Amino acid sequence: MLSPRTAAAVVVLLAAGGCAQILGAEFDGATLDGGAPPVDASPVVDTGTDAQPVDPRSLDGLALWLSADVGVSDLADAEGAITLWEDRSGKGHSAAALEPSRRPRVLRDGVVPAPVIVFDRAQRTCLSVTWSAAGVSPGLTLFVVSRGDATNVVRFGPSGTVAFPWNANASHAQGDAPALSLLVATASGARETPRLGSSGAAWEVLSARLVAGDVGGLRTYRNGQLAEQASLLDAGLPAMDALTLGCAPGMDEFASAMVGEILVYTASLSDANRRLVEEYLRGKWHIQ
Repeated sequence: MLSPRTAAAVVVLLAAGGCAQILGAEFDGATLDGGAPPVDASPVVDTGTDAQPVDPRSLDGLALWLSADVGVSDLADAEGAITLWEDRSGKGHSAAALEPSRRPRVLRDGVVPAPVIVFDRAQRTCLSVTWSAAGVSPGLTLFVVSRGDATNVVRFGPSGTVAFPWNANASHAQGDAPALSLLVATASGARETPRLGSSGAAWEVLSARLVAGDVGGLRTYRNGQLAEQASLLDAGLPAMDALTLGCAPGMDEFASAMVGEILVYTASLSDANRRLVEEYLRGKWHIQ
């Protein structure tokens, strides 16, 4: 049993920790459109508990869930070229290649924690999604598990553009270090977050949260940590009337990366729910 003096000390320490969390939460939106990258006030922490990971389908707004370890159909040859990548969201948004010569391939060689889809810039690989979520959405939350230059792994258009991750130098020689950001283009102009500056050498959970008409409404995260942010003052996001994976239709912009998982929510998830999805992905892919 604790002595009165020890018990009082514990109470003081716990109270101080709570105050530190409350004060830290105020700095999440402190730096906008310039200056040093902001620090997420609520980083993902391994608590060491046995809590079950979240089922992404339990959160409102899930419109696309592609996972390389489930629902991947490939040709019966050594290349493993994809014919279909089945959507797990229940919305029927499966992905397929429009041209046989541009199919990415599935890699199951045991080097990575789970099978992955390989997008190859030299082969101009690209997938098209049968997308039915047309119209203007007030918010969007995106998650990509990747290694390499994952530019345009999620690319909405053509009425407007949402590209994440996006690398302005994607048409340059393969091997360039990716400088990834979130790109949004509407009738009033284009907006992007400052570049993440990832080396592309390690597996990462890259996520983005968009809130239309909000100062600091464009935010990007790497492995659960707030990386960069910018503002989108338009009343709504572009009409999401088409979706491709790994390319920008009509443009020489292709991904050159391994991709393990893609999730798209047609809603702005709360910070708490965003972290739940990031924790699920980091745990599955053994990403610190």
